[in-house]
Amino acid sequence: DTSENPLFIWDGDSDGLCSFLLLRRHSGKGSYIIARDGPEVSAKLLDEVNKISPDRIFVLDKPLMSQEFIDNVNVPVIWLDHHQPVHRDGVRYYNPRLENLKDEQSTTYWAYQVVKKDIWLAMIGIVADWRIDHIEEFAQEYPGLIKYKVKIAPDVLYNTELGRLIRYTSFILKGKMKDVRNNVDMMMAMKSPYEILNGESEKAKKILSYAKNVEKDYIKLISEALKNKNKDKLFLFMYPEGKYHFTGELSNELIYRMPDKFIMIVRQKEERFVFSLRGLNWFIPGI
Repeated sequence: DTSENPLFIWDGDSDGLCSFLLLRRHSGKGSYIIARDGPEVSAKLLDEVNKISPDRIFVLDKPLMSQEFIDNVNVPVIWLDHHQPVHRDGVRYYNPRLENLKDEQSTTYWAYQVVKKDIWLAMIGIVADWRIDHIEEFAQEYPGLIKYKVKIAPDVLYNTELGRLIRYTSFILKGKMKDVRNNVDMMMAMKSPYEILNGESEKAKKILSYAKNVEKDYIKLISEALKNKNKDKLFLFMYPEGKYHFTGELSNELIYRMPDKFIMIVRQKEERFVFSLRGLNWFIPGI
């Protein structure tokens, strides 16, 4: 509230996006950097930060931050996260797991506790992180987006209109940074989930169009993966580097569709392999 030129640095997923949107819409001002190249806020961002010249920096949903970054920004750094706690000097660090290591509430959940408005944005980030907190409150305010009483987050993600909106929100973060920033800027102007789902404005129509275009690539991959279902406990699906990356989304949906398996999604990136692993009911020793 007292910052004149805040800078928000956030992780490039739905939890990062929605925690940013909640705080940015509350403040009505500020710039942002989407830090999607790895888990750490590193000194590589210093040049970009210096160009913005913020008076405060708010870091959202990033599990790591280099001490070099903190020591060289020369303004207060406020860090809100929910991953495994770490220690850094010279930063105001808010993480619920400092009090309770088993507290898995998303960054969006805590951002919503601060602003107490825009619950529809809060639900996107919360459910995307596989939680269903505030689900009844949301259902009362926005009827028709959840048609039955859900028990777990994947029920929302893959069987409701809210879930469709959450998937679209993930898809608009795919692609070239210029396009992603344009999508985020349009998201800041959205007034309700209905505006996006029904394409009730020109900006909403553009968001929908972009999301559905990315969704086509995702549907091809998830359909191909499901065709390979077998009796093995380990489900391995490999796909080549493409225009968009879906390792996280694929592993999430596949563990919901096949909860008795250990899911291993592998994306080949030149000479490297990028993995996403999920397993709810058992594990493979050594992995």
